[in-house]
Amino acid sequence: MNEYLKMQNKTNEAIIQNSFSSDELNRFSKSDYRWADNKSKPFRRRPVKKGEIYQFEFGKNYIPEMSYEHRGIVIGVRQKLLYVLPIFSYDSHKHPDIYHPDDYPHSKSDMSC
Repeated sequence: MNEYLKMQNKTNEAIIQNSFSSDELNRFSKSDYRWADNKSKPFRRRPVKKGEIYQFEFGKNYIPEMSYEHRGIVIGVRQKLLYVLPIFSYDSHKHPDIYHPDDYPHSKSDMSC
């Protein structure tokens, strides 16, 4: 409980210091709400098929990993694991360094600096 409160304080400090945009703070809050709301609900088992598109909650992750709620295409299913490629809208103003061999040949394809 003590560790949780320390982490919440750190998060609140970051929010007060405006470390998040209003859009990210909104998505961050929705992610926490969904987690808390679904935590006590029974786990829903439903068939998931490779090649199908579903809505996923990716949670909060470090850049450049996908975070929050997005659609994704299932590329593999193995026991309890789903291998998913997230789908997102491309905006050249928000993603100026995305790799493309023709449009942005000098960008990094491996996400390194």
